[in-house]
Amino acid sequence: MARAFREVCEDQPTAVCVFVGDREGRYSEALRGDLARTGLSSRCALLPVTANPYLWFATGDVFALTSDVEASPVSILEAMAFELPVVATSAFGVPELMEDARHGYLCVPNDVTDVARALDRALSASDQQRRELTFAAQERVRERHAPEPYARGLQNLLRRLSHEPDAPPLWDVAGVAGRGL
Repeated sequence: MARAFREVCEDQPTAVCVFVGDREGRYSEALRGDLARTGLSSRCALLPVTANPYLWFATGDVFALTSDVEASPVSILEAMAFELPVVATSAFGVPELMEDARHGYLCVPNDVTDVARALDRALSASDQQRRELTFAAQERVRERHAPEPYARGLQNLLRRLSHEPDAPPLWDVAGVAGRGL
């Protein structure tokens, strides 16, 4: 992410990058070193893990998750729900959460140039493009990841298992337990 941000700095002169999740260890030390070596320390901040990440979702311009291994990160769904444009690598389950240029911006894992391209697309989007994208993303979260169906499914599963302890769980197509039981 830091290398990709460096690639867009010239075209995005007012952009700053905040890395949330600093903790003692080799990863944070290496990132601090990279930021200092590349001259990005003045445009980047490395902040500690926070108990309230929603503040960052509410105040940020773009959320980026550039991992090379992810299953189905809740942080992407949270950013989408906050109507925050998302830049994310297309690792494992991430493309199931969002479509490129419709709900966010997908890029290739471990490809600094592609991450930079996606980041630049997000930062360069017009207000209208941003509104359309974030509205579509928020709607997708509401339609596909609302907690109520999961809670109802779990409640139905537990109710069924309390009456039939040896019964196997039933799953519907969306993976919600025990619909209609």
